[in-house]
Amino acid sequence: MMSLLRLLILALTISGPALAHMDGMPQGPSVPSGFRAEAMTAPEAALGLAQIRLVSTAEGYVTVRARVTGPDPVTAPIWPLHCIKSVAPVAERLHNGWRLTETRHCDAAQGAILFPWRVEAARTIVMRNGDKEEHFLRAGGRGVAVPMELVATSSMPFASIATRYFAAGVHHILGGADHLALILCLLLLARGRLLVLAVTAFTLGHSLSLALGALGMVRVPAIPVEACIALSIVVLARQVVLAQGLRDRDLLPLVGIGLLHGLGFAGMLGEFGLPTGPFLLALLSFNLGIEAGQLAFIAVLAVGWRLGMAIVPTMAGFGRVLVAPAVGTIAAFWTLQRLALMG
Repeated sequence: MMSLLRLLILALTISGPALAHMDGMPQGPSVPSGFRAEAMTAPEAALGLAQIRLVSTAEGYVTVRARVTGPDPVTAPIWPLHCIKSVAPVAERLHNGWRLTETRHCDAAQGAILFPWRVEAARTIVMRNGDKEEHFLRAGGRGVAVPMELVATSSMPFASIATRYFAAGVHHILGGADHLALILCLLLLARGRLLVLAVTAFTLGHSLSLALGALGMVRVPAIPVEACIALSIVVLARQVVLAQGLRDRDLLPLVGIGLLHGLGFAGMLGEFGLPTGPFLLALLSFNLGIEAGQLAFIAVLAVGWRLGMAIVPTMAGFGRVLVAPAVGTIAAFWTLQRLALMG
């Protein structure tokens, strides 16, 4: 297991961040009245597709996460004058285009955010306090304009915030095939005390990196993290097939694997959006939702396994002979697929 941890650290190190800060680039198109221009790149080639996600909080913070296809860096959005820069714009190279992220504080629901891209339309997703709205906005002569009234939000009671983010955590863990596959491997590798310690080690790791990622203290490109997550499942599935089991010395590498999965959780939470006021409440509720979903999955598998053993006692080796090879094969495919996206 220690060799696994070294391998995953090496993979993250050599992958390198595919991030390009966009300050200091040539300026984009002319700016309409009432907008502030930023010195960013402006590709001349037409962009084929665009998806814009805006995450808004009750405190007035608006985060833009946009994806566009094409080989050239994208022009940063042009904001209304009352929107003050909070987090500098960052562009991340994808396999078929670019992803742009920027956060500002806007103190009024006036004007519009202009995306000066040469597209016909953009699928626009607005997240306001966890509520999701979708809009299909056609481009005008200067690009796609998202009115601020679509983005502005109001405050929510603390109980509603806790409930919403707890449900988001449950939904994420139960909908994440790679996270569930890793838990399944742990169930096949350990029983009793060691299983409790293994799940605890994994939980400690992902809780720590989730918090650090949500606070912005750790930033790692998503694709290398996802590839390493899949690779960790391959190695654990191999241990099941070889009937190696878990030992106490394997707990530290499991904390490291949990750190990787926590970065994946943090990426999803970033897409969902966090309020700046009750930030810790939302973060804690989301993490508790993940733990609740994880425990529910373990309970269902444990009960199903006991029932299966009672009916067919010979299925004791079923996990090692059939389940683990299937999980390992799927995880290997995920690994290769995600590595290909880095190319």
